[in-house]
Amino acid sequence: MSSRLLVSAVLACAAFTATRFVAFVTAPATPSPPLRRHSAVALAARGGGEFDISDADIQTFYQSLLTGNGGDPPKGTVLSELVVKFFHGEFTPQGFKRYSGLWKGPPPGNIGKKDIAVGVQGLIAQMKNPMFVTKGGVGYGVDETQKVEDDGKGWVWLAAEMSPGGLALELFKSVPYGKRALLVAQQSNVDELFSKVNWDVALGNIEKTFGGPQIKQRCAHFLRDRQAAREKDQGVSIPGDTADDLQLAAYGLHQCSSGLRAMSSRLLVQLASKSRSAVLACAAFTATRFVAFVTAPATPSPPLRRHSAVALAARGGGEFDISSLVGSDADIQTFYQSLLTGNGGDPPKGTVLSELVVKFFHGEFTPQGFKRYSGLWKGPPPGNIGKKDIAVGVQGLIAQMKNPMFVTKGGVGYGVDETQKVEDDGKGWVWLAAEMSPGGLALELFKSVPYGKRALLVAQQSNVDELFSKVNWDVALGNIEKTFGGPQIKQR
Repeated sequence: MSSRLLVSAVLACAAFTATRFVAFVTAPATPSPPLRRHSAVALAARGGGEFDISDADIQTFYQSLLTGNGGDPPKGTVLSELVVKFFHGEFTPQGFKRYSGLWKGPPPGNIGKKDIAVGVQGLIAQMKNPMFVTKGGVGYGVDETQKVEDDGKGWVWLAAEMSPGGLALELFKSVPYGKRALLVAQQSNVDELFSKVNWDVALGNIEKTFGGPQIKQRCAHFLRDRQAAREKDQGVSIPGDTADDLQLAAYGLHQCSSGLRAMSSRLLVQLASKSRSAVLACAAFTATRFVAFVTAPATPSPPLRRHSAVALAARGGGEFDISSLVGSDADIQTFYQSLLTGNGGDPPKGTVLSELVVKFFHGEFTPQGFKRYSGLWKGPPPGNIGKKDIAVGVQGLIAQMKNPMFVTKGGVGYGVDETQKVEDDGKGWVWLAAEMSPGGLALELFKSVPYGKRALLVAQQSNVDELFSKVNWDVALGNIEKTFGGPQIKQR
């Protein structure tokens, strides 16, 4: 009888945990107080608003960063990987060309201290003399036309923006209202910041909105705690399906919400009075199995098309080669035809693909780079990405596919050195491909085969309209999960 009661109690706990966790991740976050709320009297006296940032606020923010020992951010953190992504490469008047060679590590092939050091040096150089500056200042939520590139105060900011594709880093010479300000320095004395910077403080700033309403990033908590969970993994194993069903809910519950964490702890204590060892074992198993899931490499699935070794050897190809038969490109043509099975139009609202198109093509393309639209989304409803915004993004995508201003090198084959890649393979195709990076998915245009990328769309540059008149957006969305001309890596 006691055994049945124990099983029933554990199952009830599992069901309750899963239910509350689903409610937690689907519910809107409760805003917390902004960085500093000034009194209405003081703000009225100087024309400010609820989220106004004063010179004293900036100085306080700066001093909080000067509490460390300088150097580079630790390997394996979100911040170090973002610095590598956005500053390890070449800054040119045509835009930033991200490094795409082999990471130096250690170990080689992985982002390590050597790569982070290069990224930090790139960041320092750009903070001293930024090539691309995002407009800011004035106040929170103001129209883009009111923002300024330089507020004349001498500060240079590194700030992050949460977007559908993940975190992106930008440099400002005016207060980055509503962004996640990570670092700030006087442009005339950037070295002072990096000689004393406290990277723990900078990392913590990812969770805070500067000069705007606070929005809790639930997923950031989860990712930040994942390494700690790995270290606590003791390899406990319990047979049965209960822990399998419980693992995601319990781990997310304990890692993401202090309030629900306390609630579940009280339940576990109550259960422990009947059988402490069984409940603790269940909890340990839950964490262990989930950590094993998120850290284990995905099982590779077959690539787009694997050619026989004999045929490949005959034409100098490799395992992930995209075939070029006499007079036609069979793989490319097959991929293209799969896209022409829809009714055209714009991608549906609320999908990853529509939000990525808005993020990377709703804005202004200039020789100095792409300036993302940062005004009020038209919706409907206004203030949210809606059909009107998606339509503008799609038109920007079509225009760029017809005449791309920035083209990423590709072609040749999978895993080749950057020096061997080409900007245009002469076949007349233009590709839209996604790349998974520490900051999330990023979209790029190619005029050569995007080996190892997530090819989403392709069209003949001379006839882009044909693609968009018949495109099947469900097929394009499914392509986000597939690597074109490279090993398949499932995006959990």
